[in-house]
Amino acid sequence: MNAFGLIVYIAVLGMAIADYQNPTILNNVPDPGVHYDRASDQYYVVTTSSLAGIRDQGNFPIHTSKNLANWTHTGYAFPKSANPKWGVLNYWAPEIHTITPGLHHLYFTARDANNVLCIGVATAKNLLGPYKDAIGKPLVYNAEMGYIDATIMRNKKDIYLVWKSDGNAVGKRTPIWSAKLNADGFSFAEPFKPVQLLTNDLQWEGPLVEAPWHLYKEPYHYIFYSANAFHGNLYAVGVARSKQPEGPYEKHLKPILTSNEKWSGPGHCSVVTTRQGKYVMVYHAWPKNTFNLGRNMLVDEMFWDESNWPYFKSDAPSWKPKPIPL
Repeated sequence: MNAFGLIVYIAVLGMAIADYQNPTILNNVPDPGVHYDRASDQYYVVTTSSLAGIRDQGNFPIHTSKNLANWTHTGYAFPKSANPKWGVLNYWAPEIHTITPGLHHLYFTARDANNVLCIGVATAKNLLGPYKDAIGKPLVYNAEMGYIDATIMRNKKDIYLVWKSDGNAVGKRTPIWSAKLNADGFSFAEPFKPVQLLTNDLQWEGPLVEAPWHLYKEPYHYIFYSANAFHGNLYAVGVARSKQPEGPYEKHLKPILTSNEKWSGPGHCSVVTTRQGKYVMVYHAWPKNTFNLGRNMLVDEMFWDESNWPYFKSDAPSWKPKPIPL
């Protein structure tokens, strides 16, 4: 090989290394909550437990990555036999947020001994855990219909918990709420007065909205959410925005990420800003019409139009090789 050929070979090799292809995690890893840690310059994603994880090794698998494309399984937020005492089943929708310097908070859903879905919070000094229940009971509880899908919303110095009422389980609407937290991240400011941010009131949303994720991009607070039945082709990602964290929120009238010829039911997303200022959505989807095989994790870059609404290019959810959105 001459010098020119070597240069071409290295260039092609570099392009290949810089490409990725969905899914980024093939295993059954629903509800990915992504967290970027500047200190380690690393991305962490924590996901809902599979049934095998509940039985065998732990709850809430954690994966790490340097580039959002190549992930390594590093353990479980709750290793085997380290679950909160009040949590019995259905360890769902975890997210890691750094609320206090040097202390990381895991917000999650679990079902208690009364068969009620609740929001819990655990903490750890190491992002990889193990996490320990912070208060010995659910953080938010509603025996009438249950609460799920907690996330964090920030506004200057204020921190809010955002979550969903599981109304679809009892034939009701599914409002998404917020309530201000104290600085510790595991108690609420008094008086406790939840504010309704969203509910399912658009036709495409069907029986529910769920899985909120907050992003602030001046001048708007954005709430990304999923809607419709999670195990079908109508499940999709929507977005709403407001200049105030507690609303009122204006919804984008159509979903911004929907099923295509390769992927079904994209949803339960999180959005991260990369080192270079790109916006990337991490989410799950089913391989087309295979709703019994588990949900894979996908990554796609998100863009912004002239009206400050987010959108995706026509290939999303993508499946062909494309540049890693660093």
